[in-house]
Amino acid sequence: MHRALGLLSADDILRARTERGWSRRELAERTGIGTASIYRWERGQKLQSRANDRLLRLAFGLGGPSAGERGRRSRIA
Repeated sequence: MHRALGLLSADDILRARTERGWSRRELAERTGIGTASIYRWERGQKLQSRANDRLLRLAFGLGGPSAGERGRRSRIA
C-alpha cells in the first residue's frame, strides 16, 4: 500500500530512524511531527500524509519516490 502511494513504509521509517541512532523524540524534534504519530507509522497502524512523508525524507536525507510512483501520486492528489 505504501509503495503504491509513493510513501515510506513502516519498516522504512523505523530502519531509517534506528540506522541514524535517533530516538522517536529526536526525530519528532527534527521534523515537528509528534512522537505518537511516528510510533503509529512505525507500527503500521496509520499512513502518514504526503506532506509528513516529505518531512521524513528530508530529515533522513532520502530522495523522493521513483518516477512511476510520482506519476501515480500526482493523479491521486
